[in-house]
Amino acid sequence: MKEISQLEILEGIACALLSGFPNSHVYKHRVPQALEEGDFTVRQIVAMRPERFNERVMNLTSWEIVYYGREDPNDPDSLTDDLMKAELILKAVLHSITTPSGAVIHALNDISITPLEDRLHITVRYRCHVLEMRLVQMVDDQGNPMYDEEGNPIGVDERELQDAMMEILERGGCRKGENDGE
Repeated sequence: MKEISQLEILEGIACALLSGFPNSHVYKHRVPQALEEGDFTVRQIVAMRPERFNERVMNLTSWEIVYYGREDPNDPDSLTDDLMKAELILKAVLHSITTPSGAVIHALNDISITPLEDRLHITVRYRCHVLEMRLVQMVDDQGNPMYDEEGNPIGVDERELQDAMMEILERGGCRKGENDGE
């Protein structure tokens, strides 16, 4: 099973919502001042992280999705009808999502949908494999940690470092001039 990032899960949720509600907008980061009826907001509320780095583990993420119901001013029951219909569609589209990379992730059985006035609050949890990587801090020739102008450590994602090292080894190691400034 491939590793899946939280961003991929978020994109998968957005795609699933738009498949069931093609005329809606999904706001994933910044929410506009005035949302329109039929729109969604999505945010991650819990992510269980592995205890050790470089370990492939099952990751559990919980997401809060809010659906803002549509109301017809001429029909007093339209909002209730819309929320009931939306609840059925949401259960169907969020049960299994497909990430942009093609991975299919299944929700745990406890999709929670709570109606509140003019909206639905949905909590859904997904379990998937992730590989937690850590930042490897770069050091200078004397072994001292390196920092940028703002005092932040300069580092490289460990996966990128491992990939670069494997590429060097596959080429037969460093050749003269590649790492000595010539």
